[in-house]
Amino acid sequence: MSIIVFVEDWNNQYKKASFEAVSYAKSWATEAGTTVTAVTSNGATDPSTLATFGADRILTIALNATPFGMAQQLATMAEGATGMVIAGTSLGRSIAPALAALAGGALSTNTTSVPSSVSPVVVERGAFSSKGIETIALSGGIPIVSFVP
Repeated sequence: MSIIVFVEDWNNQYKKASFEAVSYAKSWATEAGTTVTAVTSNGATDPSTLATFGADRILTIALNATPFGMAQQLATMAEGATGMVIAGTSLGRSIAPALAALAGGALSTNTTSVPSSVSPVVVERGAFSSKGIETIALSGGIPIVSFVP
């Protein structure tokens, strides 16, 4: 059982949000006593750099061209995972809801904190146009967190 983190690249290069996604997943995995599996495009330059930010295992795959196709690919990896992490980038916001629906997961978007509890997963997220903060528990399926990079 592992925390799976989707690591996107732009023109085959990782940006800050990619590294933040791996670091976020590592913080969660440490609290949960598990590992981090980073999933990234096979065209990305030097995926081994993800290990510096906490990836224990790195999977490079040929990603589908559409966000829904990517969500389908990630959903096949959800079985047996402790949780999933996606950065709240433009692409991440497109993938996360479809992934939650396909994997039968509980999704938190606009997340601003690492989980304060792992059973159930409890996170803080922005509410009311991010003017407020709410604490929610993710139950009823694999917890999927889309955080604010």
